[in-house]
Amino acid sequence: MVYGRRNGAKLVSLPHGYPCVKNSDFNPHIKEIIRNTGRSPDFSLRNHFDVYVVATERNRRLLLTWSIAPDVVEVWGNARFCPEWLQSLHLIVPPHRTKQDDDARQKVLVFLPAASSGFKLDLVQSLIERLATEEINAVLKPHTREGQDLGELLPNRLLCHENLSIVLDAESSSLMRWADTVINFATGTAIEALMQGKRIIFTRYLTENRLSWEDCAGVAIADSEDDVVSYLRDQSWGDDAFANEPYLRQEIYADGRVSEPLTHYADRLELLATTQER
Repeated sequence: MVYGRRNGAKLVSLPHGYPCVKNSDFNPHIKEIIRNTGRSPDFSLRNHFDVYVVATERNRRLLLTWSIAPDVVEVWGNARFCPEWLQSLHLIVPPHRTKQDDDARQKVLVFLPAASSGFKLDLVQSLIERLATEEINAVLKPHTREGQDLGELLPNRLLCHENLSIVLDAESSSLMRWADTVINFATGTAIEALMQGKRIIFTRYLTENRLSWEDCAGVAIADSEDDVVSYLRDQSWGDDAFANEPYLRQEIYADGRVSEPLTHYADRLELLATTQER
């Protein structure tokens, strides 16, 4: 950043990851900051960027409370989940296969939470054990921050079932294409599952955080372990593109202000590079 600033380059921070939380104290680290200081985290050093890009107006409101200047943070929509990029991604990423693909069982992808995300670990493990008793073929996808160390989240007793497997190296996009139903804890990656027309179950009961998934009418919201199992067994519901549309408009298209996120990113970056405008 120092080198770029000295040489007159524009400094732009593009989104890494996709926060779908609605409350600001969403992990133990931030809770500790607020408890010790009485204040929200201080992100004011990020005001050294010319532009700090976020995907949604919700993300912008959060960062304003964390001391990023209003004229620095901009909402550009979500390039990661726009249809144009997903089409290219599906050409790049090979489809996922398992040994059980030829049987008639429902294929279920479970996006596991990061251990640091504040989820109720005992209830997560209880749900996984319950899934092992169902007539499904389930793939567990750990959070990328967990790496290979999954001992606390997934003890060996949870991995000895024929219909449960853990996948570390497959791309999330290919796993979502493989699945019939996606069980989601908190990851925004599951927005791609909506774009693919998959059934999504959001396990709201496993966290104290408030997540944007609550705003999506097409997502099944589970308030208990029994709810999760009931939604899995009930084959009468499915993807509802009409119900999902307002949520996708909010999360991908900046509440309708950005019609084509990829084009918007490219045009805005070109403008920043070739003019003195911020």
